[in-house]
Amino acid sequence: MHRIVLIAMLIASPALADDDACFELGGQGIAPCATPKGKVALESNLVDWTRDGHGADRQDTTALAASIARIGLGALTEARVAWTPLILDRPIGGPTTRGIGDLTLGAKHQFGKDAPIGLALQVTLPTASNGVGQGTWSATAIVPMQFELSKTVSLDLQAEADAAADQDRSGRHFAWSLVGGVELDVSETLAVVADLKRLRDDDPVGHSTATTAGLALNRKIGHHGQVTLSGVAGLDHDAPVAEAYLGAALLF
Repeated sequence: MHRIVLIAMLIASPALADDDACFELGGQGIAPCATPKGKVALESNLVDWTRDGHGADRQDTTALAASIARIGLGALTEARVAWTPLILDRPIGGPTTRGIGDLTLGAKHQFGKDAPIGLALQVTLPTASNGVGQGTWSATAIVPMQFELSKTVSLDLQAEADAAADQDRSGRHFAWSLVGGVELDVSETLAVVADLKRLRDDDPVGHSTATTAGLALNRKIGHHGQVTLSGVAGLDHDAPVAEAYLGAALLF
């Protein structure tokens, strides 16, 4: 149903200029650009599946319509609201737990028109049900960067620091991550993003260092929409085994 609504919105919306569209779907990082003032970018992972763990500890998590609304407040600043209406957690061989997700609120600022760097600050609140969320609040600071190497190739970088929720839900700890990737415009409507992410998590229950590789295909729909197909593979024991999602985005 969510997919039908988004596709209908894409078809019905008026065309906008190319430089108005600034989407974050596709890739393991976010973009430095902000949504233009007075406009809203709605981005949704319509179906997002992740497999985590190994052997008897394997677990599948499916998030449906995991969405973020990015609201342009000024020429270079946006407000951010993210929420997932349905999460399905299923341990291999066990029952499925259903619940709604946590709520994330934040803002992002781009440091100058066409600047290659931005800053996003976010806080996640424990609104999830049935134990499918973090169980306590967390906070994040993200510095996304994008450098154009040519008319068709750009270098994407991101640094992130987190006051991440403890696994036992009793407090917070420090975590950080780095993302590096390349985006190639294959045509005027199709782009490919390939990237690597390194995440260090100092959870008191157990420290971990996870590395993942991602590949995404971004297909523009007119001047105001995008459809994305993305996959992520874990490269070490601490990383999720695999993730795949189908997403759609709309600027209105």
